[in-house]
Amino acid sequence: MLSMRHSCIGLSLCYAAVTSCAGLAHAAPQIPGLISMVGAKGTCRQLTVGGRDASSLCDSTMINTSYRDDRVGFYFITKDAQALTFSGKGGQTHPNPDTAVQPLDTIFMTKNGKTSDIRATGVCIFTNPFKGSGLVSCKAQTASGVFSAAFETDGTPPKQIFP
Repeated sequence: MLSMRHSCIGLSLCYAAVTSCAGLAHAAPQIPGLISMVGAKGTCRQLTVGGRDASSLCDSTMINTSYRDDRVGFYFITKDAQALTFSGKGGQTHPNPDTAVQPLDTIFMTKNGKTSDIRATGVCIFTNPFKGSGLVSCKAQTASGVFSAAFETDGTPPKQIFP
């Protein structure tokens, strides 16, 4: 089982990250091993949770984290400040200079201040958001069904939240 430090720890981190993306000042999260956290604004095109369409709940903020142990997370935030995180460790490939493919091994679900993790197999494919509008598309198979998300950035560069 993965450490909860790689997930959206309670609502406080999600809230801090979302409000930081919105331009509000908050203290940086204190999470061991966290190298960076960036937030992007845009349009959530699709969100599926355990095979159920949850696209109408998806908000206009997406967060990306990276850790010293090579773990990466893509956080899709909902309008009620919950989070669905697609996470994987290492193995990233680059089919071209502006596209990356991140293998996934875990889905983290943060709801009502509690985070649970689900073993998963899948990938996130993402393009360079510093070259205009970027796309993050994730899909993973779990024992609880399919989880997927697609987010298109609005063309403005992502905002560094941490450090």
